[in-house]
Amino acid sequence: MDIDVRGPRFGAAVTTVVLAVVLITGSAWLLAWQTLAFALGAAGGVIQITAVAAFLKPDAKPEAVTVADFVDHIDYAVRRIGIQHVGISSDFDGGGGFTGWRDAGESANVTFELLRRGYDRQEIAALWGGNFLRVLRIAEERAE
Repeated sequence: MDIDVRGPRFGAAVTTVVLAVVLITGSAWLLAWQTLAFALGAAGGVIQITAVAAFLKPDAKPEAVTVADFVDHIDYAVRRIGIQHVGISSDFDGGGGFTGWRDAGESANVTFELLRRGYDRQEIAALWGGNFLRVLRIAEERAE
């Protein structure tokens, strides 16, 4: 499978509704996920891990998913493609939210879990928007 995420003008891409599908479906989607993830990473892009319960556990309701489950997906992506290519997406207006992160007011719970797992301030800042802004700046520079 060949995926060109570089595009003719902008040079990097962001996908905001991605999950580590291999964690919830097993190996069936592993090749597709790895192909997309590595292509985006190679192009300097970012994969945003989305906070939709059913994306994090099969057919899960929000009360069955925790912040720890969400950060498991972040850990998976970081191990595979590097911290500079991973971001956080809440998607609260599209069905996002789960136990411990139902709205923006509970966002600190995600940060606390990242700290508990050993992420430092710089890495957390990159996940919370720094990586996304880096790609946006690249796109803006190339669009001019």
